[in-house]
Amino acid sequence: MNEVILKIYRACLDILKPQNFEYKFFVVNGSEENKQIKIANSIEYEFVNSGSSKVILNDNLIIYPYWMGIEPVRLKFTCQKNEVDVSIYEYRFEDAKAGEGVWGYVYTAVTSSNGWLPYDPTGAAPLVNKLQVVVKQRSSQYE
Repeated sequence: MNEVILKIYRACLDILKPQNFEYKFFVVNGSEENKQIKIANSIEYEFVNSGSSKVILNDNLIIYPYWMGIEPVRLKFTCQKNEVDVSIYEYRFEDAKAGEGVWGYVYTAVTSSNGWLPYDPTGAAPLVNKLQVVVKQRSSQYE
């Protein structure tokens, strides 16, 4: 009986112990010399496409801009408490091409509705490269 109470007591102490985490925030736009993101002791990465061009991670995962209406526009990679993310994220930006599908308004004589449309870059504003990165990592300050 004493062992069970002691285990419960230790579990409660672990829960109440302050968490030793810190966050780092980055904004990249493609003008960096090294187009890789890797932070030591990282537990969680969150990528948010806040620009108007597509972001491609590791040559196969696309984060779309919000204006295209296609998900995902943000990604979050989380590890468990006892894991560490050792991935190196390579990124590049790509402009939307003419004819690519976007979500927009289809107008008829009576009403308008949402629908799938081809993108027309005629008269469009120049595309902006901007990727926000939030990194959660273990803090060495309190250890």
